[in-house]
Order: sequence, then structure tokens, then C-alpha cells
Amino acid sequence: MKRIISFALVALIGAVISCKKISDEGITPQQTSQLAKCPLKNVNSAAGTPIASFEYTLNRIKRIINKEDGDIDAIFTYNSKNQIEKMTISNGNATESYSVTYVYDVTTGKISKTRTSVKDYEFQVNEFVYAGDKLITINTSLDIFGYKVKGISRVEYTNENVSKVYTKIEGEPEIMAYEGLNYDTKVQFYPDGYRTMAYGFIGIANSYFAFFGKNNPTSIKIYDDNGKVEEAIETVYEYNKTGIPAKATKTITKGENKTTQTVAYQYMCN
Repeated sequence: MKRIISFALVALIGAVISCKKISDEGITPQQTSQLAKCPLKNVNSAAGTPIASFEYTLNRIKRIINKEDGDIDAIFTYNSKNQIEKMTISNGNATESYSVTYVYDVTTGKISKTRTSVKDYEFQVNEFVYAGDKLITINTSLDIFGYKVKGISRVEYTNENVSKVYTKIEGEPEIMAYEGLNYDTKVQFYPDGYRTMAYGFIGIANSYFAFFGKNNPTSIKIYDDNGKVEEAIETVYEYNKTGIPAKATKTITKGENKTTQTVAYQYMCN
């Protein structure tokens, strides 16, 4: 589906991943409480150079800035029910921004639809189907300057985490889009609203399927438009005493190329 959406959109934090456990303890009330009081503030390189930053207003995520390739901003606005209503992605140039509008089911409060636009041109609509709390199907409609096509994605789970995602464009065979090989036993440490942001990248950046589960992805594969592995990402985490990541060493494999990056996570209370 990405080959139809030919926009050069930069994904905001590709920190997905293999994990080094310091204990067998799973999610604890201490982890949940600490992340609520002290959410993620910065992701820095080993040398201390900022990679990403997170800004909050009234304990709500307001802005995420990716600094790896210039400043790429994600700015969030909220509705009267304290739900993220709109996300705007830009590089500081309004003419190169795009936006995602979120529609919620009035009964369940779940995201039922997203509408993605460049300026005032709506080119993608995703509709979401759930089984309980799990997202299981995404129905996608694309309109690229009059060229219209529909697609469907199926999401499979192992326990509480996404294991496989298959995608199909009408008239073409179904292919693999994402594979979650391993997850840790800890609570996801990205701030509230990050999963909502991930809904806005469906059909654009397949790595974001990693954030629709309960735990942190520890080893994933991202597939290209031919169903071939495009990228494999693993990370070894170092946790603090509460079980929240303090550092990570990421290994990213693209074809024959393999790179390693060490990052440090800074929280609001640090």
C-alpha cells in the first residue's frame, strides 16, 4: 500500500526492537505509576545529541519533535472529551505538512476512522474494526488525484501483542506488511497518545503496528510492497530499577547493511 502513497514522509521514532531483561518481572503498578507521573521527555544519542523530544501541556502530549533529519514536528490538538482530534506533521514548512483527523465511536471511545490530508486534499481514509480491545482489520480508501483504490489489512496477535499484519490492495494478492517476532514483559514506555499517533501512520509506515499491543516490541521485521523483508530491527534494553528502559542499543538491518545505535531515554522527573 505504501507504493501508492508516494509521499516522502519521515517516520518519527523508529525505536522498535530485541530486549535484554534484568528480571522476569512483568508489568507492575510501579511502572504504570512512574510513566504517568514522569513520561518520556527526550531520546538522546550516546554522545548526548538530541534525537527526539516530547512536549506536554496539562499532562497531555502536545508535540513530538524528531531531530535526526532536521526538525520534523508532530503537533496534537484535542477535542472537548480530551481525545486527540488532529495531528499535524511538518518540517517547519507549512506547504509540506500533512494532517490526520481522528473520528471516535461515541459508545466505545475507540478510534473508528482516520482522515489524512495534504492541505485540504483528503487522500486516505482508514476505518477500523475491533475484537474487544484489539484492532483486527483496517479498511483503507485512497484517492490520489482521482486515482481511487481500496485495500484491507488484517492484524494477528500472539497473546496481547501484534504478531503479523497482512495487507491487500484490490486486484492484488495479500502480502505480509509487518511481523512482530518478540516483545518484552514491560509496559509500553512511550507517552499516552503515541498509539493514537500510530493510527495516523497506518498505510505509510508499517513499523507503527508495533505499538498496538501491550508490551514493547523486542524484535520486528518490516516488509516492502512486494512482501519481502525491507528492514529488521532489534534492541537490547537496559532498564532502571522500576523496569522502565533507561538505555538501548538498536541493531538495524537493511539488506546487506547493518548499523548499530545506542540511545538514552530521559523522563520528565530525571
